[in-house]
Amino acid sequence: FVLARLTYQDAFNETAVKGKALKFSSSAITELSRSNLIDDFYCYGTLIMHINGLENKQPITLTNDLDRHMKNDYTVTYADGYDASSVDGNGRLCLLGRTAADTYNVHPGDEIAFLSEEMYSFLGRAFGNEEKFQAAVKRANKMYKVAGIIDSADADISSGIFTAANSAAEDAYG
Repeated sequence: FVLARLTYQDAFNETAVKGKALKFSSSAITELSRSNLIDDFYCYGTLIMHINGLENKQPITLTNDLDRHMKNDYTVTYADGYDASSVDGNGRLCLLGRTAADTYNVHPGDEIAFLSEEMYSFLGRAFGNEEKFQAAVKRANKMYKVAGIIDSADADISSGIFTAANSAAEDAYG
């Protein structure tokens, strides 16, 4: 039995296994990332959000590894007091591509409001009056600090918004 167990442990430690975990909550993702059974943890996903209460929709990418997700040359201009490690934490921080930043007229250090497509649609159905609808959207928005602006030749990155896959993002999705 001891020999079989040691052989199994050796095989486990030397075998490279790749797997995918889909549609997990941020708490499950956090637990997976801390597992000693996983050597190279990477996750990403996309949520559809409304930004600053506007009607148009914006995809937001959640990832635990921005460098791996982007795969291209890019630079980030960070707000004072922020760096790459800031965005990997549990707070409500995001990075915007230059085009997205220009679209929403935001700069490093500004705040930006996220509201999920589902919540926006629900509020639209619940409040027939535009004034009440806008007031409800404002109350439901989740505020994020723009930790930095990404400059990249890649149009998808330049027009994107990126945040950590964490419980704050799950809360923003509603």
